[in-house]
Amino acid sequence: MIKLRPAAPEDLETLNRLQRHAGNELIDLRRAVVFVAEIEGKIEGFVAGRLMFQVEPLWVSPALNNPTTRRRVTLGLARAIEGWLKRQPYPWARNYFAYIRDAVFQRLAEAYGLRPIYGHGKFYLREGL
Repeated sequence: MIKLRPAAPEDLETLNRLQRHAGNELIDLRRAVVFVAEIEGKIEGFVAGRLMFQVEPLWVSPALNNPTTRRRVTLGLARAIEGWLKRQPYPWARNYFAYIRDAVFQRLAEAYGLRPIYGHGKFYLREGL
């Protein structure tokens, strides 16, 4: 019989091991809502749900030709949305992700503390503001 239940703190070690072997994005399961499927006392599956903001678009006018000005506008907008997120009373508001197409903006995002998720690519995550 399949038993579906909320994950317990003592499940975290097993769940983290399973997560590493699955090859998916590694997430902090302590910050997620996690349910497990248990068969004969063994965890045979799990699902993790996270609440977070998706921050996009961050648009800067192509008419801004000065690279320094473009970087300042970009950084100022990123700081503005992060400042707002930090003031929210919800713990899940401390995390956000963004889809970033441009290679220059990807490097800027990494320098700012976002990390690529889903292996490598254009999805970036910032946790724990």
